Amino acid sequence: SDALDGYCARLLNARSTFGAMLDPIADKLLMLAVYGAFLVVGIALPRWFVIGILIKEIILIVLAGCAVLLAGRTIIVPQRLGKWAMTLQVLLVAAILLLRYGECALPAWFDYAIIAVFSIVCAALLRYLWSGMWLVFKKSY
Repeated sequence: SDALDGYCARLLNARSTFGAMLDPIADKLLMLAVYGAFLVVGIALPRWFVIGILIKEIILIVLAGCAVLLAGRTIIVPQRLGKWAMTLQVLLVAAILLLRYGECALPAWFDYAIIAVFSIVCAALLRYLWSGMWLVFKKSY
């Protein structure tokens, strides 16, 4: 529904600053809620993964705050790698739900999928950090 929402907003030229700020926040809250629920009921994800995602989200929120304060930006433009990271997280959650709903054990390779998704999430974070530093330094000169 997130992709459909964005597509419709662009198609109907109904984009807004509020929507552009709310969309990534909603994505973050959704994923953190799902991961937290998985931990509570004991489903499939290692604690290091969930804690790592939580730390990443806190860093991104701080970075966005710095961009607003130091560079005067109210919207952080989503980057392709960040979108891929979010898509892969949604696919990971869908795979876990499908496998668990069918009462199947997670395949042996699933740990590697979790590591791969986490690696891409970390790469996206590094990309955002690099972009944020560039934005702040560009503004100061």
